[in-house]
Amino acid sequence: MTCLRSSQSTASEAEMKHEGYAIIDEPLPGRLEKWAMNPAFTLLGLMLGGTYVGFAWFALNTLALGSSRRGRELTYAALGALGTSGWYYLLLTLGGAHVISLSALPYVAQAVLVWKLAFGYALYSSQQVSHELFQLYGGKTRSGVVWLLGAFVVNVWVKANHGGELWALLLF
Repeated sequence: MTCLRSSQSTASEAEMKHEGYAIIDEPLPGRLEKWAMNPAFTLLGLMLGGTYVGFAWFALNTLALGSSRRGRELTYAALGALGTSGWYYLLLTLGGAHVISLSALPYVAQAVLVWKLAFGYALYSSQQVSHELFQLYGGKTRSGVVWLLGAFVVNVWVKANHGGELWALLLF
């Protein structure tokens, strides 16, 4: 027998916990619930907005959805962001020391893209489950189109004006 939380439910959460019944995957959104979005927007934000914009958005969405996997998802977001920057820094250092030839650097840099997208897709897959449960329990999600376009415009502007600087490469 399953029990869905709704406004028509007669048993309170306290009564359900008292009886020993709990839904493990049930989302527990908090104050950020109004910022919950479909994880497809966060994945696109990672691709179009840059590393730190995308992974920060994933972290915010994890908290907004009230994901039962929030610890793992926040760890993935941190590892994805810091790992991407670490890989870029390593490649720039090796390129500067001529350990990797400058002509080979763009090809070796594809490993960084794979790292970033692997963590992004893992986060997307995990959040998709939370998003479906969030909607099942009556949660409403926002459209991320405006935020996605804003992140893309900022990313393009930073790369056009600061593309050769190390901080811009690491962050975007």
